[in-house]
Amino acid sequence: MKEIHPKNLIPTLLEASEGFTKVWNDLIIDYGDDEIDWWTHINEYGGLYSVFNALAIYVAKIYKLSQFEELQRIFDLVEQWHREGSHYVKEATTVGFLEDLSNLNVVGNIDTSVFIKYMGPDTKHWWQEVKKFWETGKIIGVEEDT
Repeated sequence: MKEIHPKNLIPTLLEASEGFTKVWNDLIIDYGDDEIDWWTHINEYGGLYSVFNALAIYVAKIYKLSQFEELQRIFDLVEQWHREGSHYVKEATTVGFLEDLSNLNVVGNIDTSVFIKYMGPDTKHWWQEVKKFWETGKIIGVEEDT
């Protein structure tokens, strides 16, 4: 199985979530010149963490709009990133996306447990690790492949 590299995330995300395209375009515009390589550009502004912050906000929004099919497609990708991603992809998916998704300061007034039913088993595991971190201070340990 080929490991998922960070550069592969955005094209697959935009394919799975047409609605996120506008968010993505706004991110690129916010960061300046959209003619340069997006990966180099995004890396200057927080890498995947800045993208995953925007994705968490977007996921909460589409949940509130009852766009459940698109929501499921996004969580299917998140599961794939947890299973097949490079160490950086796995870490950013957990500490970037899931942590932001669980943070009411990021996603607003929403019961974040509503997202659990859309998660695959690996994503549920890391969701619980994020929750433990905030409840007990236990450091989130994204496992490296052996």
